[in-house]
Amino acid sequence: MGEEEDPAKAALQLAAETVWCVEFLDKLLEGGKLNEKKSKEVRKARKLLKAEGTPLPQRRQLMRTQCGDYRAKMKAEEE
Repeated sequence: MGEEEDPAKAALQLAAETVWCVEFLDKLLEGGKLNEKKSKEVRKARKLLKAEGTPLPQRRQLMRTQCGDYRAKMKAEEE
């Protein structure tokens, strides 16, 4: 991402990435293959991603740790 990028476009991209990661976490929880500790961690991450007040760096870190390379996965899903 460049510095000259339109803030509205960046906000829209962040919203799309957040929605994708929340859906990804929902699928993980519905799968039922997580142990209790991991399930609790995923629910906490999902709650923080949905919260409006979560700072951007924390949001990005949560998406990276819980969803892996979410941008590449989103691109692969589109194709």
